[in-house]
Amino acid sequence: MIDDTIFTVLPELDTKRLHLRELPPVAAEALACHRPDPASVLYFNRMQPDHTPIIGQAPFAEPFGIHDLPPWGISIRDGSEMIGFCAFHSWRLRHSGAGLVFGIARRHRNQGYMTETLGEMLAFGFQRMELKRIEVACVAGNAAAARVAEKAGMREEALLREYVRVGGRICDLRIFAALADEWTPR
Repeated sequence: MIDDTIFTVLPELDTKRLHLRELPPVAAEALACHRPDPASVLYFNRMQPDHTPIIGQAPFAEPFGIHDLPPWGISIRDGSEMIGFCAFHSWRLRHSGAGLVFGIARRHRNQGYMTETLGEMLAFGFQRMELKRIEVACVAGNAAAARVAEKAGMREEALLREYVRVGGRICDLRIFAALADEWTPR
């Protein structure tokens, strides 16, 4: 049975090096370090024009059983500074699927933090949310995001040609997914 307390309070999660805790909607300043250049935004459909994540429920989604969870803030376990965020979006209860959006401050990239976070999020999604499918989307030129998805055990499934507008130009979007029956923790 799905743990429906997830809708009210996100649990705190710990990895070997990181601590993830819920970011309240008023903690926008904690996400300030995640206003990256457009090429590094990982899921454009769930981003605002300043490249911060959209927080809260889309009004059309409720009747269709689609939910967004609040974001987790990511910090290194021995400090309190938020270095990144991650969130499930478009949780399709009826179809047991959801998307993930994530970002990390530039100075904390290339240290394996996002791969570690994504691994924890996949485990949480499959075990606690009882998801069967979790997706990540990134602009075709975003090799770092693609590498994170692949290192976490996701497979590339599709290339959506000329799918998103970024910085005034139309870009292709790569779709990665993990299935509960196939995914193994890394």
